[in-house]
Amino acid sequence: MKKLHAGHYITIFFIFFISMLVTVLIASRNQDHNLVSENYYDLDLKYQKRMDAKNNLAANPNKIILQQNSDGKTIDLMFKDIESTVNGKIKLYRPSDNTRDFDVDLKLDATGKISLSTENMQAGRWILIIDWTEGDTPFYKEFNLFI
Repeated sequence: MKKLHAGHYITIFFIFFISMLVTVLIASRNQDHNLVSENYYDLDLKYQKRMDAKNNLAANPNKIILQQNSDGKTIDLMFKDIESTVNGKIKLYRPSDNTRDFDVDLKLDATGKISLSTENMQAGRWILIIDWTEGDTPFYKEFNLFI
């Protein structure tokens, strides 16, 4: 039997090293590399506006209430102390799968409430983002949902 010398050890090291690189390459190709948001640069530029909108809501934290019904099929958002017309969007996004994200226009009924159906939403964690204005005052709120 032959003894192993330095050339053998170097060859074994390079074979092991290259096989690990190929393994990592294959594993990384199988990963999902979705971004949380497609336009995160725009969101970063509008950060101060979002913080101002959050601070406007902090002055009146009971302005919006989220209620998930016991049957689990609807989510109710109730707005309190609305002084003028409300315009805005509701974004529901799933952090684990951005293909399931969707937007809803904020259209309140006469009592200041909007109901959202959860029947077409996959079970798991969702983030509900409400971005609205009352007159000229912007507001912003995020809720974590588990459906």
